[in-house]
Amino acid sequence: DAGFRLRTTGSPRSAFRAYVDAFGFFRLADDLVTFRQSSFGVLRPVNAGEARVFGAELMGVKRFFNAVQSELSVTLLDPRDTTPGRSLASDLIPFLSRFVVSERVELFAEPALPALSVDRASVAARVTHRSSRVADPAGLEIIPAQTSLDLEVGVSLAGDRVAARARLENVLAAAQFDAVGFPLPGRAFHTSVELWWR
Repeated sequence: DAGFRLRTTGSPRSAFRAYVDAFGFFRLADDLVTFRQSSFGVLRPVNAGEARVFGAELMGVKRFFNAVQSELSVTLLDPRDTTPGRSLASDLIPFLSRFVVSERVELFAEPALPALSVDRASVAARVTHRSSRVADPAGLEIIPAQTSLDLEVGVSLAGDRVAARARLENVLAAAQFDAVGFPLPGRAFHTSVELWWR
């Protein structure tokens, strides 16, 4: 892996702050284990022999007036099965997207309501796009590209000792698939509460 970071040199109270991380990587693998779907729809592990993966990752964070934060992440991947003696024309490793991009925008206030011991309040939206993936070694079965929208709200209380969050995933109920191609439920709602002792 090799990469670098660029960032603004302003003070923590500057109206605009930002940084960008960029990394590239190259990996070789022996005895790589992938998954193949049987005629009964069951996934079973198989040995892919040898593989090589080229990739690049980019992440950028921008903050405006200590009230708005935007986070962008991009991943590019070229995963190839390089096992000697392969007889298939397609050499893509199954279930790996070659392009993933995510953008998250958050509006927040710090402190939010000091009189009520609310240290931080936020609302955020995230859009994620994942390109199509092959689901078999021959590259004939394709898991389609998917795009989702998530919404989240959160508050921190009592000197950041209590944090509560609520998240609505896949707001538009778009078709979603897990890491090995099985369909996922439509919308999903999650809540969490954290307590910290210091």
